Amino acid sequence: MIDYTKRIHRLLQIITLVQGDTTFTPARLTQELGLEERTFYRDIKVLRDAGVPIDFDKERNGYVISRNFFLRPTELSIEEALSLCLLAQQ
Repeated sequence: MIDYTKRIHRLLQIITLVQGDTTFTPARLTQELGLEERTFYRDIKVLRDAGVPIDFDKERNGYVISRNFFLRPTELSIEEALSLCLLAQQ
């Protein structure tokens, strides 16, 4: 069974790390996150498919996310928000 909470957390970590420092090479990110290289590239594809403008910049030798990208505010239902609160407590 897939643990989606771990994957979501990892995807958010990738976004946070890349937005905070433009010197994250694939090797550095996989090491920082404790991932296999294939898993990392699958995560990058998921982010791109979700509309996150993450790309490898050859000049910087690292991943970058467009500066004008912001995570959109969530529009959760009451049930979804409560579910996230319960999940966070565990």
